[in-house]
Amino acid sequence: MSSSRHAHRTPPRFGVATPRVLAAAASLALLVLLGATLTRIAFGSNETTASCGQQLPQLRVAAAPAIAPVVAALGHDLLGGSAAPDCFDVAVRSVDARAEIQSLADGATRPPDVWIPDSTLWIDRAGVERVAKATNAASVASSPLVIAVPSREADRLRGTGMTETMPRPTVADLAVATAQGDPFTIELSDQKLSPTRVGTILALTEATRGTPDARASLTALLRSARVTTDPTTTRLTSLSPTASVGVPASEHDVWAARHDSSSARPVAIYTGGGGFDFPYAVLTTDPATTQRAQRLFDLLTSAPGQSRLKASGLRDVNGVGGPALAADRGVDGTTKITPAPLSPPSLAQAEKVLATSTQDARLLAVMDISGSMAWGVGGRDTAGPSRLAIATRAAATGLGLYPPSTEVGFWVFSKDIAGSRDYREVAPVTRLDAPGFRSALTSALTQAAPTPGGDTALYATTLAAVRQMGTHWQPGRVNAVVLLSDGKNTDTDGPTLSHVVSALEAQGRSSTPVPVITIAFGPQGDAVSLAAISKASGGATYRASTADQVRQIFLDAVGQRACRPNCT
Repeated sequence: MSSSRHAHRTPPRFGVATPRVLAAAASLALLVLLGATLTRIAFGSNETTASCGQQLPQLRVAAAPAIAPVVAALGHDLLGGSAAPDCFDVAVRSVDARAEIQSLADGATRPPDVWIPDSTLWIDRAGVERVAKATNAASVASSPLVIAVPSREADRLRGTGMTETMPRPTVADLAVATAQGDPFTIELSDQKLSPTRVGTILALTEATRGTPDARASLTALLRSARVTTDPTTTRLTSLSPTASVGVPASEHDVWAARHDSSSARPVAIYTGGGGFDFPYAVLTTDPATTQRAQRLFDLLTSAPGQSRLKASGLRDVNGVGGPALAADRGVDGTTKITPAPLSPPSLAQAEKVLATSTQDARLLAVMDISGSMAWGVGGRDTAGPSRLAIATRAAATGLGLYPPSTEVGFWVFSKDIAGSRDYREVAPVTRLDAPGFRSALTSALTQAAPTPGGDTALYATTLAAVRQMGTHWQPGRVNAVVLLSDGKNTDTDGPTLSHVVSALEAQGRSSTPVPVITIAFGPQGDAVSLAAISKASGGATYRASTADQVRQIFLDAVGQRACRPNCT
């Protein structure tokens, strides 16, 4: 079998369907509707299966529910054109991929000869968990990732009284509505491996990229998310017609839900992101069984096989849909897609994005107010707002996007600004949903003022902040320091960099690690020293010169804790 993901095979010759074949296909469809999970198909001559013998060799296939009925039905097309010795049975099981991996890991079942999950993610995971290894996993079908919303909600999001023939809303419409405070909830699967979960997070990230406040829009969307354990098909068919909810699903699932007369009449919002590639994974190494697997693969990827798949609400391997994907089923088969299988790096990236926006945190923001923070970004004589004004306003915006359960505190520092102490606590670490605290924090940040002629007590303040957070460390949260400075340490009476690095490394090895996310702000920021501080503590370091960069860095602080020890 070719290793090309979209390989095509020369179509085999097909006989004319006899009444017996049509009746068998109809019976098969009925079995599927009644919940049957196992179908035996005889492959071989034009004669009855009895002429093939009673002990037929078997090709065992486990397939995703969306494609299993088609795989089973297509098998009947091979009833013509083969000699009796070539007969074989195909046993098709409709299986959930996560459940199949778990069953294989538990030893409850042996690997099928062929596995057709809905995404390459599952093949990769089975390999990582060492429960199954594919010799080939070329795509046989595709279905794009969409976000399904009730038709009434689609009208509201589009704002134009959308009809079946008018353009449907976009992910950008979702982002705008959510950023403006409209109530909207995206339901995410509780399974981190789920293609709908991974694909949705990545699609939302891409859809908001380049918008005036991309991170704010993305954060608002992901903070609205609700984790659910219900299967996608259940959520679609039980969706309330008046709900302001988006259900990530395959285009095929929306198509099927409308067929089931869902009262919400879900409409597919196309994400433009990765979707479902239905890899044909051959797990057997037996030569004879591999040949049988090849025959089934050839049929699925032939022109008649691809047409049958498109008639069932799927798309072909090139992302081309058929007439079945019509507007009255809530989908649009003319929407162009390029099948893009999700990969393990995609999984890691998606989870980091989600953690960045939603994970509970306990953060101490530490801001340099030495004399140079009164300068413009470019230097002493640069026009425009001061470095401190830019940084504090951006930090206020970034911290304001955290969930209400986040705990945040604020310090400022310069040499000896509080007697002999180099830092001053402006706001103690407090939950953002405490009465009046969010507005008080924003006010404190934006009202901070530079200290004329003040030196930069960078090292002493760093140690004090980490010790403070370590002393009051809370399990189950990100406990981190976010420190911004525009210059080098000029406090000759304080600790040295090597002393700070040693202390931070010790703290990092303890049961109460406190990563330090450092920001070298402006051209004079001491990126080298700040990078050493972050590396020693297990945090990350950045350079920034704009308000947008500072805001995004403050939002990334949580995600950096989630990625330890490999933060970038």
